[in-house]
Amino acid sequence: MTVVCGTTLSDGCQASVEVAALLAARLGARLRLVHVSEDLRAPVVLGTSEERAVLGAVRDALEAEGRRVATLSGAHVDVHLAAGPVADALVAVADFEAARYLVLGPGNDARPPHVSAVVERVARRATTPTLVVKAPATLRRWLAGSETLSVLVGADLGRSARAARDIAASLREAGPVAAVTVSVVGPEVVGVVDIVGVVDVDDLRARLARGGPQGEAVEVVSADTGPEVRLASLASERGAGVVVVGQRARALLDRIWSGSVSRGVLDAVATNVLCVPAALAPIAVAGRAPDVVVVAVDVDDIEIAQRALAQAVAVARPGGVVHLITVVGDVGDDRGGAPERAWSALSRLVQRHGDEVDNGSPIVSSIERHVLEGEVVPTVLAFAERKDAAMIVVGGRRRSVVARAFMGSVTRELVDAAQVPVLVVPPERS
Repeated sequence: MTVVCGTTLSDGCQASVEVAALLAARLGARLRLVHVSEDLRAPVVLGTSEERAVLGAVRDALEAEGRRVATLSGAHVDVHLAAGPVADALVAVADFEAARYLVLGPGNDARPPHVSAVVERVARRATTPTLVVKAPATLRRWLAGSETLSVLVGADLGRSARAARDIAASLREAGPVAAVTVSVVGPEVVGVVDIVGVVDVDDLRARLARGGPQGEAVEVVSADTGPEVRLASLASERGAGVVVVGQRARALLDRIWSGSVSRGVLDAVATNVLCVPAALAPIAVAGRAPDVVVVAVDVDDIEIAQRALAQAVAVARPGGVVHLITVVGDVGDDRGGAPERAWSALSRLVQRHGDEVDNGSPIVSSIERHVLEGEVVPTVLAFAERKDAAMIVVGGRRRSVVARAFMGSVTRELVDAAQVPVLVVPPERS
């Protein structure tokens, strides 16, 4: 087992390095202490006879820091001198080591509570849980066994949230932890804004309780601002030692990081932040009909939308939930009531479906309507993840060979990027 820690060898990094060493010692892990040289000659001379002449002073400083924290913590410390883009090198070392944690300070050029651009890039790209140390004294006391670590987990129902809750629970291997999972209900900021949809708070709380570690406290709180602002406020009010947030899957993350909850928490929270990649969540393989299905429709093509909805209801488990969604553009532009028209169209779809259903047939417990704002593909994927959907249903369109070759397709993009099965319902043949 390995803990990887990045250092700039500056005084500002000493606290995060010490925390990493103490964490490694408590886990019985090795600490790999990494410094990435930005000297343009470094990629050429590393590992050659010229290294000493160019990077000798840097290597000496790195080895001295390794000896210092080894003496302080009792951990076994290996040092690693790397070269190239800093974020890429740190992520690569953590991946190669299959590290348990990647530990970083907020960055030398960051003003509290913010983090540097390099730390943001690492958190965005890492496939390893990344602990950003902003309040080292809290972590030192916890790792010394003198106090229980208060952990606040920001979560919804998606895979990334499950990964975050699992990693938060695993912190108990290093010391006593009191964790609470908090889901923020209100304006959403991850590339998706649910303009009209209403949240069933009791149902959300019950599903969160079922999906998390046994005995974990669960809360649903409201907010007039984005989730990251509310989580930062709660962390401050409750004296949380660590805020844990899950990342979205990489392909989606690259597109919506600038507005993501994870990035907002990383910048807004004054205490330590643990960013957990969704890749660490187990992939559930459905052994029965899905409980939750998201059906994404274009309300301007009502016949295809109706077919997609009917198919979604048909595949969903009796008693399950179908989320009927449509995506409109930025509600700030001059669209003259587009959200309201979209909501009315969704309502007509549901009513028409109800009129056509045989009353004796098993059907889902509810069809919930949502009008969303954002770019279509990342919006649909982010919504499906937050609802913990087991399947996405979309309507297909017939296109000529030329159109398929040269025109982009929302359906194709969804199929390529989704983490759950996507069922494409073809149009009715004329």
